[in-house]
Parts: sequence; structure tokens; C-alpha cells
Amino acid sequence: MPSQDSARPNPSSGTSGAGSDGPRFADAFRRRPATPRRRLLPERRVWTTVAGAAVATAVVALAVPALGRVTFVSDEPAAHVAAVPAPVPAPSRTGPASAAPAAPAASGTPSQGPASAAPPPTPGAPAHIAPPPVNRTPDAPRTPDSGGTREPGAPAQPRPRETTARPAPKPTKKAAPPPAGSLIVGIGSQRCVDVSGGIPVDGLQLQIHDCDGRAPQRWEFRGDGSLRAMGMCMDVAWGSSDDGASIQLARCSGNPAQRFVMSGEGDLVNPQANKCVEVKGRSTGDGSKLQLWRCTGNSNQKWRLG
Repeated sequence: MPSQDSARPNPSSGTSGAGSDGPRFADAFRRRPATPRRRLLPERRVWTTVAGAAVATAVVALAVPALGRVTFVSDEPAAHVAAVPAPVPAPSRTGPASAAPAAPAASGTPSQGPASAAPPPTPGAPAHIAPPPVNRTPDAPRTPDSGGTREPGAPAQPRPRETTARPAPKPTKKAAPPPAGSLIVGIGSQRCVDVSGGIPVDGLQLQIHDCDGRAPQRWEFRGDGSLRAMGMCMDVAWGSSDDGASIQLARCSGNPAQRFVMSGEGDLVNPQANKCVEVKGRSTGDGSKLQLWRCTGNSNQKWRLG
């Protein structure tokens, strides 16, 4: 059995045999080495490239938030531009027509929806410049129609009622009390003994007049027997006891001609003359005069206190 060494070609013999036909195999192998065997692990250049890309990505990721806080101020006062990422509005379930603003926060600050994370800008692309911030008013609470939850607000304060100022009532004058004394009413005429003209004058003859309750018709029976009105006394003129003597008004003196008594039968009697006061001529007309006459019981001599 031939050995493995004998089966291998002899380089020396091959070389010598091929010397005349062409270049030797060994020379050709030296000129074109065999393809190196591929490695399973990446080489150092690959790791360097991967590390550089990771560092660049980290720098870009950190630079984007930093650029969001940078405010670019130009020479014009109105050009206040902040380089912040524009918020992406969340899709509405009910559509644009029925969408309602979000409910205000409990602390009273305006409610701003959750900011949507903007995609990181690609390297080399221009940064997105957002418009200047606008002061927003607090959003109105959601109504039941919008499907949101309404935050409990402060209880409504009752509105005070509007009252119209009324003028203070004017003080009413109290009615003056009626003058002291009583009315002396004639039974036949239904008129009252009256001071003529309402003016107390010494020697003025008395009359009957429509009853009005005023001071000229108010008479007081005093303890001394006098009958007084308006500070003066009823009097028989000249102290006479004759029939037809005038009944008049005079200053009070306390003499017997100024004493009168009302009897139980309605007679007004002067005790000194023992005669009655009557309406002259049995008249019942307004302004009829009074006189002294003997007591007859006629209606023109009958009186009552009113």
C-alpha cells in the first residue's frame, strides 16, 4: 500500500517538469495569495463607527430640549419667538363641532392639555420655530352635552335684592284735642248755643247755630255755678230778672247773673231770676237769639248736652 507521502506531488519534480511549459505553481501562489478567512466578530473600525453614531445620537437628543428653552430675540420689539416644539392636538372623539375645552384645574390656573411629544428633528434639518405664546383664558367647564366631567364649582352666591329707597313718611300732625266742655243742643231746633262770629266780646248776645263742635260752642259747667266758653261766662244782661232780658257773653265776675243750672227736665235755669233760657220767638233758624223767660216747658226752652 503506498504511503501518503508518496502520493503528494514532489515540488521539485513539478518544478523541474513545468520549467519549460510555464511559471511554476509556487510562483503563482506567491503572486496571488489565498483569500483570507472571514471572521465572525466585527473589526475595530466597525466598533469605532458604531460608537461615533451613538455619541452623535445622544448629542442630538440632549440638544433638542435645550433648543426648546432658547428664546430668539430680534431687533424688532414684536418679534418675540420661542423655539419650542409645537404641541400636537389630540384627536377629538366627537369632532370639531361638538368638542368643548377642557375643565379648569382645581387650583384656578388655566387648564392646558397634555403636551404631545414631538418627534426628534433629524440632524441638519432646520429647527421648528413656534409662534409666541398667547395668554389663554381659563377654559369653561364641560357641559353634560360634551361628555366631559364637570368639576364642582363654588356655590352660587345669592344676589341681593334691589330695593328702591322709599322717602321717609312725613310726620303727621296730631289732631288737636277737642276743646273742653259740652255742646248745648236745642231740642226744638237741633242747633247749638253759639258765640256769634266765634269772637269772645263782652256784651255779645248769644245765638243758636248749626253744631260744628268748635270752641265757640263748647261750654263748661264750673263749680262756682258759672257756664263758660272761650274764657268768658254766660250772663243775664244787667243782672235783670225780667222776661225778654238778653242772654249774653261777659267777663266772669262771679255775680248771681252768671249762674246757671241744667235741670233734669232739660231746662237751663238762672236761679237768681228763677227763669229759663229760651230761643226768642220760638224760632229754629240759624242765628236766632237767646233771652230769659218764665219757664213754660215749650221746646224752645228744652236743651240737652252733646
